[in-house]
Amino acid sequence: MSVKKILLIIRHSKTENSFGFTNDIERKLTERGHNDAALMAKMVQHKGYKIDQLFISPATRTQQSAQYYIDTFNLTTDKFEVVKKLYAATATTIENTIVSVDNNITTLAILAHNPGVTDFLITHGLGKYFDDLPTSGVGIFEFEGEWCTFLKSQKKLIEVLTVKALS
Repeated sequence: MSVKKILLIIRHSKTENSFGFTNDIERKLTERGHNDAALMAKMVQHKGYKIDQLFISPATRTQQSAQYYIDTFNLTTDKFEVVKKLYAATATTIENTIVSVDNNITTLAILAHNPGVTDFLITHGLGKYFDDLPTSGVGIFEFEGEWCTFLKSQKKLIEVLTVKALS
């Protein structure tokens, strides 16, 4: 019997403008970004989700955003990992990350960047009804099967959480 799996696709929170930065990977969260990341991590937890494994882009802003999920869900160091290929990842790179996950993981969270996270959501659930996952947004999917079969599996987009919708 297959076990229900949950996938959280998370976009990093609001960042500094790119002006003056020679290296995009070093951009940091704004004060609003910190507040929004904390709010969304708590909202995901309040809705009853858990995180078994969190994959994070190596960018400063994604690592700062991830810290709120790490703290909120009390994730130990073996439960989160910086994944180099998630920086500026395409939807396909995100898919390739998902299908390689150990099947003992029930709930997987991936914290990355646009346009990859939005493209992933459009491809796997939102279609023509969606054009941008805002900063701090979380798309939540469920499916039954193994992670290696995610692309071929019947999946359902359960909900999309945004800061604006919570206001």
